[in-house]
Amino acid sequence: MPQVRLIHTLFQMHEITPLCCEVSPLSPSTEVAYFIEKGHIMEYIDLGPRTSRIVALFFGPSEFVVKCHPLSTLVTLDNVKGNPFTHGQVLNILRKFPETRHHYQGIRQTYNEKVAARQLSLTIMSEKARFEDMVKRQPWILKLAKSNDIAAYLNISTSLLSAFINNSKQNN
Repeated sequence: MPQVRLIHTLFQMHEITPLCCEVSPLSPSTEVAYFIEKGHIMEYIDLGPRTSRIVALFFGPSEFVVKCHPLSTLVTLDNVKGNPFTHGQVLNILRKFPETRHHYQGIRQTYNEKVAARQLSLTIMSEKARFEDMVKRQPWILKLAKSNDIAAYLNISTSLLSAFINNSKQNN
């Protein structure tokens, strides 16, 4: 069974034909991941001036950032400190230290679980449930991201986002 990728789910939600791009084989210098020691990063895809951006994922401290699409952009939401990893570095570490395979598999599993949770939220959860899930999992998003980016992430209007935020403040 073919793997469903996050980008396909995002494009389907926005009724956009998937963007194809030529993906070159990874060179040793290609950055494939970024470990966040401190700070927060947002990944989005800009589809042009007339179309709003699609916000794919938010990443926080102690997470590895792996882009979901070659055309996506990573932007810092605050002061970020971390370490980039190139394809060559990952391969060298795995070759020199075979015991790191367990850690590498754990990193991949954690990322895949994050993507699966995101896909589940987009395909099964109601708009309000998506908001509540985001607040539960990543409450810092409300403080650091712009409202139009949060709304794009949740696939809701900014007015509905404002209503959810106001309602959650009244209940607390």
